[in-house]
Amino acid sequence: MEPLIIQFIITTIISVISVFAAIFIPWRIMQKQNKIAIFDKRFAVYQEIKKIVTFAEPVQNLKGLPNNPNPTEKQLSIALLSIWCQKERETEALWKEFSHTNDANTTMKLFNAIEKRLEKQISLLESSEFLFNKNTFNFVNDLKIRYNDLIVSMERSFITNDASNFCQVKKDFCSFVNERGSEIKTLEKELKL
Repeated sequence: MEPLIIQFIITTIISVISVFAAIFIPWRIMQKQNKIAIFDKRFAVYQEIKKIVTFAEPVQNLKGLPNNPNPTEKQLSIALLSIWCQKERETEALWKEFSHTNDANTTMKLFNAIEKRLEKQISLLESSEFLFNKNTFNFVNDLKIRYNDLIVSMERSFITNDASNFCQVKKDFCSFVNERGSEIKTLEKELKL
């Protein structure tokens, strides 16, 4: 009788260990995968913020309207928006066409491409609400609003040849980045870079 009890106890212990392993190991793997997924999303937002902050430096060099008759200003604005669009093939081809022809159809195609790029960036930045703490999210949200205003204002200044709004929005965007750009260090700490 005693060997049956020992066999029963051993079988029960092995069963309990097997059930524990069957539950714990997948749970542990899931936890690690969740951490990786969150890091990937946070890092994508971080990279986009770094691009926007880097974009602020050449924006400060624009003194007036992006399509100012001054050829240097015009070339700078074209180069600036080409960098901003990250040299996407469609946008790059449109910029070349726009800089040579400057017709309304090419301008509308170019602005549509710019709008698509801006929408991607804004939706990525909006995802930060659930990825970072409240202070970091507030910084990202403020940056997103000013950045969106800057690009929209830049587009309008090309269409209307009126630089008054663009100059004010540019000043607001650049001063925000200069004053609060150090908050990127907080992002780096949250990402543990």
